[in-house]
Amino acid sequence: MDMRTVAALLLALVSFPALAEESCGALTAGEAQIVAKTNEARVKNGSPELVIDCRLMSSARRHALRMARERSLHHSNDKVAENVATGQPTATDAVVVWLASPGHRANILNRGYRRIGVAGFIGSDGRAYWVQQFAP
Repeated sequence: MDMRTVAALLLALVSFPALAEESCGALTAGEAQIVAKTNEARVKNGSPELVIDCRLMSSARRHALRMARERSLHHSNDKVAENVATGQPTATDAVVVWLASPGHRANILNRGYRRIGVAGFIGSDGRAYWVQQFAP
């Protein structure tokens, strides 16, 4: 593993300690904000709240870390519905941007989804990289 990768992982673990745990662990403040704002929008629009899923949390965390490390916005290869974003300074800002986009909004409000996993990491470029993943 090269030094840049090690530095990025250390930054991620310091900034987002929940990644260091095998289970879901405690949500970071940013993760909790994404879940809260997403569920707030769902309830307001008549959809049930989503529950946190450890498998999706792990997947979202891996993908957000990968994007931050690569400084690249892209979807994962996981077989899940997914919203990704970069550049928003806060988790709340990321959810606002997703809700303003018809495709992302459709994922957030989809009544068929019951579970969610989320994550956010800061890349070495100083940009935040955000992920939401959804499943029935």
